[in-house]
Amino acid sequence: MELPIEQEVQAKLKRRYLERLAQKVKKIRRDLLERNWQQLRIESHHLRESADSFGFSDLANRAEQAGNTIPQGNLSKAKILPGARIAFENLTSAIDDLLTENSIYRD
Repeated sequence: MELPIEQEVQAKLKRRYLERLAQKVKKIRRDLLERNWQQLRIESHHLRESADSFGFSDLANRAEQAGNTIPQGNLSKAKILPGARIAFENLTSAIDDLLTENSIYRD
């Protein structure tokens, strides 16, 4: 049974989004290791918006929670933010789960 063209396009867009998400999770992990707090805050904001637009509300909520753990302003990479680390580890775990559920493989 073929999907109507709109559903087919939506399915392809969702698949591409998930494939890009597989790459984004690597960047989030790298930024977390490097304590690149400002970049993590920006990434979480973008992720919240994009996940929400594709209907991944749980992921959007986790991204928002993670971003909210990082205060605004310039932060030294030397600064340790344990709450942020935990929130972003939970976020990356949720991304991994979503990718697995949708059979997106990561290298």
